[in-house]
Amino acid sequence: MHTTTILSSGAIQAFAATRNTVLVVEQGTLWLTQTHDAQDHVLKAGQSLPLKSGRVVLEAEPGCCARYRLEPPQRPTLWRYPAPWVLATR
Repeated sequence: MHTTTILSSGAIQAFAATRNTVLVVEQGTLWLTQTHDAQDHVLKAGQSLPLKSGRVVLEAEPGCCARYRLEPPQRPTLWRYPAPWVLATR
């Protein structure tokens, strides 16, 4: 389950992100800047961005609130032994 956060028009929020956490904008428009990224991002409803480790600062577009959620990093799929390619060579 993911927690949804609402920012009022022009509100600013800062938090520490874990690498590859995904920010998903559900409503409105967010401006985002983060540590180790020279580029700022503007995300609209339906867009998402994998975050880098470090500080993230968000601002809701003036004139409209924004709603977003953070999704935890996806874990890589692990193969169970024997791996499919091992079985194919038998």
